[in-house]
Amino acid sequence: MTIRAALALLVALLLFLTAYPLVMLVYGSLHTTPPGEPGAFTLDGYRAMLSRDNARILLNTVGLSLVKTVLAMTLALFLAWIVARTDTPHREALEVLITLPFYIPPILTAMAWGMLRGVSKRFGDVCAVADVSLTVADGRLLTLLGPSGCGKTTTLRMVAGLEPNDTGTISIGDRVVGDPAAGVSVAPERREIGMVFQSYAIWPHMTVFANVAYPLEVRRRPAAEVRARVLDALRSMEMAHLAERPATALSGGQQQRVAMARALVFQPRVLLMDEPLSNLDAKLREQMRVELRAVQQRLGITTLYVTHDQEEAMVLSDEIAVMHEGRILQVAAPETLYARPASRAVAAFVGSPNLLAAKARDVRPTAQGTLVRVEADGWEGWCTGPGTLAPGEAVTVVVRPEAIQLDGRVERGIAWRGVVRQRFFRGTRNLYAVQVGRESFSVDAPSDQPVPPGTEVSLSVDAANTWVVRE
Repeated sequence: MTIRAALALLVALLLFLTAYPLVMLVYGSLHTTPPGEPGAFTLDGYRAMLSRDNARILLNTVGLSLVKTVLAMTLALFLAWIVARTDTPHREALEVLITLPFYIPPILTAMAWGMLRGVSKRFGDVCAVADVSLTVADGRLLTLLGPSGCGKTTTLRMVAGLEPNDTGTISIGDRVVGDPAAGVSVAPERREIGMVFQSYAIWPHMTVFANVAYPLEVRRRPAAEVRARVLDALRSMEMAHLAERPATALSGGQQQRVAMARALVFQPRVLLMDEPLSNLDAKLREQMRVELRAVQQRLGITTLYVTHDQEEAMVLSDEIAVMHEGRILQVAAPETLYARPASRAVAAFVGSPNLLAAKARDVRPTAQGTLVRVEADGWEGWCTGPGTLAPGEAVTVVVRPEAIQLDGRVERGIAWRGVVRQRFFRGTRNLYAVQVGRESFSVDAPSDQPVPPGTEVSLSVDAANTWVVRE
């Protein structure tokens, strides 16, 4: 083959790699998917990413695509350098063409791995899930957090295909798997999802190996492939040495690992987990949180997790969606959710804060954020809050117990006087119940200098450690 023919073949290949994702994106937007079949690329799906609800997710996933781009372009630039050192006509154009295939596909495909848009579900007169829109970025773990009956498990089951959604669309990667308006309802086994149930659903009459192998056997994979993939999955869970052990001879933690290995063995696109740690004792649950998070990060698998345990959600999640009465109240990183809740309901569910009713009297933008002067019965002071507040609004001041200082002073914040009513010893920390007028404050302080009940104390909190939400 001549050099000219080789270059022509290279140009044709690069043009194909560059143009194919763009052509498929446009084609998918014009293509009507037959009922019952998964959808293709759609411009509507990516347009939805520009909505206000998904703007933050868009930034996260674009960031992910940019990381992929940087890695890919490292190789691309090396190839361009080789072309530049040869006596090739139009080599400048070739240099640009070499780089295009490496950054166009990641930007198109890394946007949204799992997406729910306007999804609802009713059981008779009861609305279990109401107009839920949610996006899980590729490789991230998002937790649905809420009290019992809030709709989080129903949402998970709709993603899995175990419950049909009444309205809205559910997508996994570039496939629409649930869209009742278009007659699309992909069967659970065709959704490429793995699921870990609350009860683990381990078959007691099977060995560990047989339990993990089952998803591959029902897919009729060759025996050699089944054995290799099962052992790989068990090794990732540190369970390979127990492959022939009966399922009935496993501890709770070991059963949880087997359930995870079985969910991952056929390499699903998305992992769904329905309160998988709730049946474990407290100490083992803490250990398994760390192990589960390590496995998810090592495999880089996109995960939707359900729990009512706030601490569990904080430890495991890249993002948390707080649900209440079938609706999503806020989606944010754990740190943001804890320090900057969007509403009183979110603040009340995440942790055990002091929630103080007050009135906003002054709002001042500063370089560090917005300061709000609040006033209530018997006290006033400065807090941090959103810039959308206006003087005269009824607000709730969120003060975390660990942010309050006993007998301390702050330059700008709030101060109270109160009486210690109870003290609860918790190892390195003490939890105090302090009566301030008609309010009872929770104060979390070090246990090295205990304050006995009946002691009059001063309480203070820095404005930076508070947050104000509308009533």
